[in-house]
Amino acid sequence: MNCNNVCPIMPFKVPAMGLIDRPVQSDDQRGRIRYDGTTWFARPYRTGLTFAVGQSVSIMARQGNTLLVLPNG
Repeated sequence: MNCNNVCPIMPFKVPAMGLIDRPVQSDDQRGRIRYDGTTWFARPYRTGLTFAVGQSVSIMARQGNTLLVLPNG
């Protein structure tokens, strides 16, 4: 399901942990993340963030089939 950012953002009650599998380099170009035994599309929860392969991240929300992530910390 590709919503082109028009699907509602569904916040996680408790942030989950994931691992970047393919770089997230911009707000409009999704990367991939490993989460819960599978891979998902991923993009930054806030604009201007980028994530490298192997980086551990916090999953804050889901929008369609894309997980929205922030750096751990």
